[in-house]
Amino acid sequence: MLNQNTICKLNFVLITLIGRHGSEVRPLGRQRAPRDGELQQPGTNQCNEFRLLLMMLMKRQSVKLTLNTLYLLSHYRQVVTNQVLSLNAQPNEPVALLMPKLFAKMLSHLGHVLRARAETYDDPTLAAIFSLNNSNYIAKALGDESSGLLPVLREQNAHILQFYLDAIQKHISEYMASWYPVLQTITSVDQMHPEDRTAMRNAITAFTREFEQTVSAQRGYCVTDPILADQVRVKVKAAVVPMYAKLYNKANALTEAASLSSHLRYGNTRRRAWT
Repeated sequence: MLNQNTICKLNFVLITLIGRHGSEVRPLGRQRAPRDGELQQPGTNQCNEFRLLLMMLMKRQSVKLTLNTLYLLSHYRQVVTNQVLSLNAQPNEPVALLMPKLFAKMLSHLGHVLRARAETYDDPTLAAIFSLNNSNYIAKALGDESSGLLPVLREQNAHILQFYLDAIQKHISEYMASWYPVLQTITSVDQMHPEDRTAMRNAITAFTREFEQTVSAQRGYCVTDPILADQVRVKVKAAVVPMYAKLYNKANALTEAASLSSHLRYGNTRRRAWT
């Protein structure tokens, strides 16, 4: 049971968040996003569960903090609904939907904050990684049956989990765009004449340059979920390796006098390593 002091604090903060007349939550000013694309973190975690709630509602800036707060609210759903939310409901508004609507509004605002943070990155690839990590974290939290969040959210939006799953695929596609310069160097391999040494040498040189630049630029990037990281690697491998293998095999099939073996920095052994 919530004590009266906590209820008063919740009442004040929830009114501020939702607005007595349905006003929108004020957007946050831009703040610096994690440099490696990891999850947006809270400023501190040294607080008890209701102080955690109040901090989240006032600062509204962390994925983990927001989801922890949703979990906390769902745990006290009946008390919070009856003693806080219902006091500020519109006339004839279904009481049962008050918490699902609050959850939807909180996630919507969190999405706004994360999009604003992603825009602070100069590198669109790192912005995609940041958005990917956060969307995946939210999707996993909603999909965790023990959290009890998804049934509440589905009362307001039946497709909420699919929304985040679709966002994950969107952000993976955005990340894959960083590999287009690499792929463009070898897209013409099928049209190359089997003995066109110059074209093959140029393609190999361009591929090596773009590949190493891409790998170097992304060396410090972080996909925090190991399973998701493996999925991204598989996509990169599926996009790059087959085309490079064709070029590699064509170059090795040249007559000995025209051999390009000295230009092939990534042979079978090293290719297996970087894939």
